[in-house]
Parts: sequence; structure tokens; C-alpha cells
Amino acid sequence: MELHVPLGSEIVLPGGERAILKFVGNVESKSGIFAGVELIGQMSGKGKNSGEFKNVQYFTTKVPNSGIFLPYQRLLETSNMQRLQAETPTKTKRNVYVSRSPLAVSNQQGLKRSSKESSPSTVAGNEGQLHSLKTENTHLSQKCLKLETQLQECTEVLESMEKVIKDHYEPAFNQMEKDLSEKNEKISKLKVSFDEQKTELLDIIDSLEKQASETEQLYTKELKRLREECAAYKNKDTAKETNELQRQLKVKEKMCQDWELKYTQLKDSKSKEENDIIQGYQREIDDLKAKLSSSQKAQPEKNTEIEEQLQRLKAENRSLQQQLETAREKEKIQPLTSTTTEQSTLLDENGNLQIFVPKNSDPANGRKKWCGLCEREGHDSVQCPFENDMF
Repeated sequence: MELHVPLGSEIVLPGGERAILKFVGNVESKSGIFAGVELIGQMSGKGKNSGEFKNVQYFTTKVPNSGIFLPYQRLLETSNMQRLQAETPTKTKRNVYVSRSPLAVSNQQGLKRSSKESSPSTVAGNEGQLHSLKTENTHLSQKCLKLETQLQECTEVLESMEKVIKDHYEPAFNQMEKDLSEKNEKISKLKVSFDEQKTELLDIIDSLEKQASETEQLYTKELKRLREECAAYKNKDTAKETNELQRQLKVKEKMCQDWELKYTQLKDSKSKEENDIIQGYQREIDDLKAKLSSSQKAQPEKNTEIEEQLQRLKAENRSLQQQLETAREKEKIQPLTSTTTEQSTLLDENGNLQIFVPKNSDPANGRKKWCGLCEREGHDSVQCPFENDMF
């Protein structure tokens, strides 16, 4: 039967050293329940620590390096052995302090007082009371052990849960924290990069807008200059073209005057020829009339034949008159047509005077043939009939 040891109790360690219980509970990186005690007496200051383990303070000691940790179950086993030895009937006295609960201490003190104050007649009653107290103490010890067992089970479950958390969830949490940290770092870098790119883009946009404005101004000035030059060239070319057209117009007017003069001369000559022809026909008619008149007088029988001949001559005269009128009309149209044709042949598609290129002429054209082989005229050296005679 195990005994519960309260904190602050003086206990005896497995090696017989005296100590005071300062701590009961879990210790970091250790499994199970541990007890922290402070050595007293001759072992004071010969412990392993001052109540701390791995930089965690679990209890304090009056003297440095007087604290040690040991399994709580081992401490309970040592306390139970000491309790059994104390309950064994013996007359020997030991200078050993056994770990006791406050209830047991109070019961023993009460018994001592009662034994001093009571008479021998009340010993039997006290023994019965002591037996009942022991029974109650045993029941309470069992209850404490049961509670300690439940606490141990809860502690084991808690440790297993902590282990599961450390083994499974904690790496995941650590990985998630690491990933989150990396993502935050990436986001920060991307934000810095985006800010830099945004600044660069704004600078580029400002530079492009400035260049576009300068280019627009430059193109506007250049376009204005080109328009002014174009207007100047246009005015210059227009004046030059006007002068050229006036010159060509004068030339054409002169040509028209020449053609009109030629037409007048030709018309006069034609009119003179026509008048001569008409006069000739008129003379023939007069001669025929004279002959007719004389023939009427001389030969009345030939009047009919002469009359027919006269009618035929009149018809021919009328036909000649019509031909003459037609010829005159043609003569009026032909000079104008020839003048227009001649003028059009002198101009090109744009209305400018054409420049006629003279035909290639042979410098030897019209000269007498001369043979250099026989040195004779009448043939050349290719057609020389005396070539075989030369040696």
C-alpha cells in the first residue's frame, strides 16, 4: 500500500539521505512524474542543481546545488518501506525521519497526549480508536493512490497528446509557419519589385510623353517649313510654267498666222485656177453658142443635135460648178484640219513642244564608190572584180 507524500515533508531518500520534498510533477524532455527534493544535513550543497533543469526553474533551494530530481514512484516505494518498519513492533529507537502525512502526524500526537493523560483503564479504547484511524488512513491512502493513478493516466494521455502534437502537428505547424514566412517574404519582395517596376514604368511614360511632345513640335516645325517650301516652289514653278505657256502660245499664234497666210495664198491660187477653168468653160460655151447660132443659120436640121449637145454641156457645167463648190468647202476644212494636225504633232501629251531627234545619217551617203584595192571608182573593195588580179 503506497503512501502519499505532501510537499514540504521531510523524507528519506533510497540511499538514506535526508531531504525535503519541494516539487512533484512533469519535467521537460522526461517521461513520467518526478519529485524534486532539497538535500539537508550533511548532504546539503552536494546535489546536482538548485531546482532548475534545462534553464527551467521548478523549485528553489536554501543552499545552492542542494537539489536533485528522482522518479516519484521510487520515492513512494522508499516511503512505504520506512512506514512498514515504523509499524513493526520493536523497542529499538531509530534516528530516522520517515515521511508522514499531516493526518498521521496529528493522530500520533493525539495518541501520545492521550497516553500521557489517560489511565490504564482507557488503553483498550485508545487502541480501538487507533485501529479505526489506521483503517481510515489506509482508505485515504488508497484513495490518494487511485487519484495519483488517475493523474498518472491523465499525465500519460497528456504526454501522448503532446507527443502526437510534437510528432505530427508541430512539424506541420512549423512547416506552415515556414511556408507562411517564405510567402510573406516573397510577397514583400514582389511588392518591392512591383514598386520598383511601377516607378520605372512611370519614369518611362514621362520620358516617352516628353519625347512625343518634342517629336510633335519638331514634326510641326518641319511640316510648316515643307509647306512654305512647297508653296514657294509652287509659285516659282507656276510663274515658270506661265512664262513657258505664254511663249508656246506666241509660237502657236505665229504658226497659225503663217498657216492662215499660206491658206490665203493657196485659196487665191485655187480661186484663180477655178476662175480660169470657168472662163475656159465659158469660152467654150460661147463658142458653142456661136457655133449653134451659125449652125442654125447654116444647117437648121442640126438644131436638135446641137441643142442636145448644149444641154449636155450645161449639165456638165452644173456638175463642174457643184464639184467646184465641194472642192472649195474641202479646201476650207482641210487647211484647218491640217493646221490642227500639224499643231497637235508639234505638241506632246502635256501640251509642250516636242523635241524631234534627227535621224542618223550616213556621212558617205551620196558620194561615189571607191575601191581601195584597185584604186578605181564605181565599186568598193568588197565588190572589187579585180581582186583576183591583184597580187
